[in-house]
Amino acid sequence: MSFKSTNLIYLLVFVALFGYITPWILTPSNPLSLNAFDLAEWASLHPSQPNTSPPLVVPMMLRLQLVIISILLGLHAKTDYQRWGALLVIGLLALGQLPPLEFLINATDNINYQQQFILAAISLLVGCGLVVRSPKQWASLISIVLLAVGIFTSTSGLQQAQQLYTMSLQEHTIGNGIIITVSAYIGLIGLNCLHLFTTFRASMSSPSSEIKQGSH
Repeated sequence: MSFKSTNLIYLLVFVALFGYITPWILTPSNPLSLNAFDLAEWASLHPSQPNTSPPLVVPMMLRLQLVIISILLGLHAKTDYQRWGALLVIGLLALGQLPPLEFLINATDNINYQQQFILAAISLLVGCGLVVRSPKQWASLISIVLLAVGIFTSTSGLQQAQQLYTMSLQEHTIGNGIIITVSAYIGLIGLNCLHLFTTFRASMSSPSSEIKQGSH
């Protein structure tokens, strides 16, 4: 993948992150606007969530977006500048996902805190691991799978969070955050598909070119 394409991928990843922190739920009767992070925390407090299978499924789907973004940053880090930048952002995202300090002191059995800690650890370890050693030949394919999961979990998580809002008798509308994030995901899928196509076409044309050169 060219340097320009990698920069475009990083731009769209940060657009997805911007969408994540932009309101996903707007409440006209209340000056409360929840981005995906806040919505996950709100959903974790709903009485129905600890009893789902797996527990806290709505918060997990919403929080999973930061894991996906961290992995994408690690997958596509090519230059030293990109690697250091990716490590910094991945570290900050993992830090932001950590539960309160009380989790380590006297709340280790709190399933909400456990989920936050596990997702933060995955973001940090997998994201940084990919920065150090990225499977470049598989990066586009892995990205497409991750982004498809991201589209499904973000839209499904928002839909189920809306149902919780309705159960709580709270009026709400959908914010622009989900639209921005999903649009960025779709753009990233397009870029990675284009890279796979150009790589495949180059691999198919190279043998024929060698044959032509040999015939001369």
